[in-house]
Amino acid sequence: MIKKSVLVFLVFAVWGCLAKAQENGIGRKIFQTYRDSVVTVKFVLQERAVMKGREGGSIESKMQTNGTIVSKNGIIVCSLTTSDPSQILSQFMGANSNVSLKSKIISIKIRFPDGQEISADILLRDPGQDLLFLKPVKKMPSSITYVHLSDSANPEIFDNIFFISRLGKMANWAPLISAGRISGIIKEPRLSYIPESEEFANESFGDVLGNPVFASNGKIIGIILLSKGLSSSEGATMGSMLFNSTEALGTIPVIIPANDILKVEAQIKSVSTKK
Repeated sequence: MIKKSVLVFLVFAVWGCLAKAQENGIGRKIFQTYRDSVVTVKFVLQERAVMKGREGGSIESKMQTNGTIVSKNGIIVCSLTTSDPSQILSQFMGANSNVSLKSKIISIKIRFPDGQEISADILLRDPGQDLLFLKPVKKMPSSITYVHLSDSANPEIFDNIFFISRLGKMANWAPLISAGRISGIIKEPRLSYIPESEEFANESFGDVLGNPVFASNGKIIGIILLSKGLSSSEGATMGSMLFNSTEALGTIPVIIPANDILKVEAQIKSVSTKK
């Protein structure tokens, strides 16, 4: 009986090792293929506080986030919220607050994996899905790495997923990959996926937004953006501020499906054609 139990244990141990080795191999392949599709987006903003209808002096601030290249001509998707912190503040303060913040983008630069920084223009904003489409002013080389949104996956609950991200200057802009699972699926009003991983949970919004997420078959699932829930007219409570930051902000990071992003991107092509 003891020998049989040991044999069963060994079988499961070997199976677990093989499964882990397979997952590692998949992760390495995805990383090698798409690590250069994630770039750093740098915003310079002009911000002005408004109190009871009166505007104060303006200051310049800098915001930095990740973006994903989604086309061969260099179109980049990132979080609209990261370019406009006033959106987060309005969610946080509530609709009846006497304090608001106005912000204006002064400049946008994209830092590519090879170190070059190129200015970019805004192509399209979609506040409903937190989408901001950018395009470098300089023509991109044909060898650019990008994610094929049209070749996407539709994951189920608890499916394995892989995130690709990029660190900042402190870590010499190194790319990284982490593994996780689909922990939830939101079906209304729009389909989105809730990711789960230890690395994801420990990151700030700015570090995870704009990052692509892939399925085990190497296909893109979507990009991490902010889903904005129904904000309270009273703003955040002290309890939510201390114990539940996503409730306080009225937002939650989710994976917006590649197909939905592709539909919005089609509007850019439509406008270009009319011109």
